[in-house]
Amino acid sequence: LFSMSLQLLVLAVLCSWGQGLQLMSRQFGNLCARFSGAGRALLRCRAYAAWKVLLRGQTDEVEAEKGPPLLQQLRDKVCRPKPALQDQWDEAGVESVDLVVRGISGEVVLEECNARSRTPIQKLVQQIRAALDMEVELVQLCVGTTVLKHSAFLGDYLAPSH
Repeated sequence: LFSMSLQLLVLAVLCSWGQGLQLMSRQFGNLCARFSGAGRALLRCRAYAAWKVLLRGQTDEVEAEKGPPLLQQLRDKVCRPKPALQDQWDEAGVESVDLVVRGISGEVVLEECNARSRTPIQKLVQQIRAALDMEVELVQLCVGTTVLKHSAFLGDYLAPSH
């Protein structure tokens, strides 16, 4: 009788260890998912979303986001050079300017309030294209005789006047 109760006790201990290991495995998987979601949120510079993922395990916001791969976004944020004329923007103490873009005819095709030195030319081109219902390839922005590259920033070509 004693050996049988000892065997049952050993069996019960082993079963509880097995259940404990399963529980630990699930909790570890949940912890890994939280860290992974928080990491993705931080790569997108979304600290509050990362905090919510860590504390509450809410990964819905982070999972639903679409866009360029995270490493490309991080590389763009960290490695993107400042616009060529950024020093002149800084010296003038100007954060943003009001921008007016005119067509060849002289009519205003775009008015952009709060344009910054890091405003992508591509963004301006897309806004003009949407307003005029044109193809992107047909829209070119110029400053004087210089054609602005779509991959550049406004601050690469324009400096605010004092």
